[in-house]
Amino acid sequence: MFRMSHDAVDFFSADFTSAGVIVAGEEYPLGYFAAETLEVSGQLALDIDAAAKEFAAEAQMFFAARDPSSAGIANEAFRRLWHLLRKLPLYDLLLRREDAPACFTSDEDCREMWDEMMTRGTQTHDDYARWIARLSRIGKDLSDFRRNTQWMLSAYFEGLPSCKRENYIDAYGRFKDGIGKAKLADIDEESDPFYDPPVASFRFDFPAHISFIPYRDEKTGKPKMAERSTFDDLIAFFYLDLTRGIAAGNLPRRCKNCGHWFVAVGGYNTQYCDRPILGQHGKTCRSVGAHETAKRKLREAAAKEYARTYNRLKGRKQRGTISTDEWNHIVAVAEELRASRFQPISFELGFGGKDGQLPAVTVTAGDTTLSVTGKVDRVDGWMKDGKLYLRVVDYKTGKKAFDLADVRYGLGIQMLLYLFALRRYGGSYFGAEVEPAGVLYVPARDVVKRADRAIPPDKLEKQLRDELRRTGMLLSDPEVLCAMEHSALEKPCYLPIAVKDGQARGLAAGVLADAEQMGKMGRYVDSLLRQAARELGGGNIDADPCRRGPQESACDWCPFASACWFDEKRDKPRYLQKTTPEEFWQMVDREEERHG
Repeated sequence: MFRMSHDAVDFFSADFTSAGVIVAGEEYPLGYFAAETLEVSGQLALDIDAAAKEFAAEAQMFFAARDPSSAGIANEAFRRLWHLLRKLPLYDLLLRREDAPACFTSDEDCREMWDEMMTRGTQTHDDYARWIARLSRIGKDLSDFRRNTQWMLSAYFEGLPSCKRENYIDAYGRFKDGIGKAKLADIDEESDPFYDPPVASFRFDFPAHISFIPYRDEKTGKPKMAERSTFDDLIAFFYLDLTRGIAAGNLPRRCKNCGHWFVAVGGYNTQYCDRPILGQHGKTCRSVGAHETAKRKLREAAAKEYARTYNRLKGRKQRGTISTDEWNHIVAVAEELRASRFQPISFELGFGGKDGQLPAVTVTAGDTTLSVTGKVDRVDGWMKDGKLYLRVVDYKTGKKAFDLADVRYGLGIQMLLYLFALRRYGGSYFGAEVEPAGVLYVPARDVVKRADRAIPPDKLEKQLRDELRRTGMLLSDPEVLCAMEHSALEKPCYLPIAVKDGQARGLAAGVLADAEQMGKMGRYVDSLLRQAARELGGGNIDADPCRRGPQESACDWCPFASACWFDEKRDKPRYLQKTTPEEFWQMVDREEERHG
């Protein structure tokens, strides 16, 4: 027989004080979790919704079948849901140190009770059915909360005479009284697949069990009383946290610097959050917020200058003084950055040498030490959950494209080498823990495209833009991909990925890798460098050129060809084997097993 193991997913407590809420032993300002939930991406809500519904379906199948195999399938579905729930602000604290338990486990000692759980009409069965039903709604409820709260803040809390607590309470009262007559004409219904008018789904009742517990204030050491609320409904906690925050004068607000949500505490007109600023060595939006007002006019002037520059370039294109290729390249780069949360945070970033900002990449094999120096054209960054995701960008005037065959033979690892070096050295330089997000090759060349004379101009321009699509290797995390390009999981324009059934996949010149595979790639690149160090230390200078095919050989552009004396009629070049992602990762796994 089988039973459900209770855990924080369906049963958790939070201790409310006069000023905050205590979760997992730490106190946070009232409204903190509501504000953090507004930061949850729509894609995560979609993923949670799909996983929760999958688990609900498998649990029902288990109730009907009552066999070990269906229990195992339900447990796996529950683990997938658990993994996604841990990304939410509250569950990140409650579940971060726990592995997903088996939802249904065998227990022969309680056969009678478990039979009751699986028998329709019993109290135990009804309790489990309600629990599963709640989980199946969690994704939609999450999206509703985000939509409802943002709408309420926009419609009732903008333009208040001051940020005093009394004004917040008065605004909430007007909202509650007038919600039945709310006009939603300005809301784009297609922007969220879980669209539901606030009239129908905003919660004013919060089911919870209340008790009171003494605790000791960390600052004063004095004993105080906290109200312990025990929940079996995640979204009820978010609504309660939001409402208690408003009553205390705390309000979710968008940072005027980075655009992220945070909670403004105590009725103060706080405009900036405490998140670190990319490339500012640990400085936060709030620490530099005093300068923002002075800079606003400069930004406005910059926007006007951008518009003038854009129109000037457009006029040059129309007059024929710049080519269509040049125009497409300029526009593609500008539009890519506009549609991305990744920001350029460094240009011409050097590794080693007298002008290098970061140390040279160094490996040692035996008695030989190999140091690699160089520069990265551009480094883009995006901050998420205190981690800085970095993307290395390389501009190519030729037809260079990312190819796993190159990586396999140690020929195309420069950008990957710099990416993993940034993970090692970038934390101290940028002031945040670094996670590798990928590498991109950006075309910077004229494109020659064969086409029929009668081809429509818009179709030709699309073909030319397709030629300028980036190539590279990217972290497969959906949040990271959407941060790189807002439409990445719908209709990507710049990233080398395609989307089918809501799932991203790499194109011919684009590879997606999960976090584990990124780690394997870093170790493989390191092993290639160590192998090079060993061969150099051993005096190996053999001519060993690679050839892709009859028309492309490494010898064609080698500056030492005249001195090498390599003769393809006599000597045998290495032919690069086409390598699929599956073949590449299998090869990497074999190499790791072989070397331990």
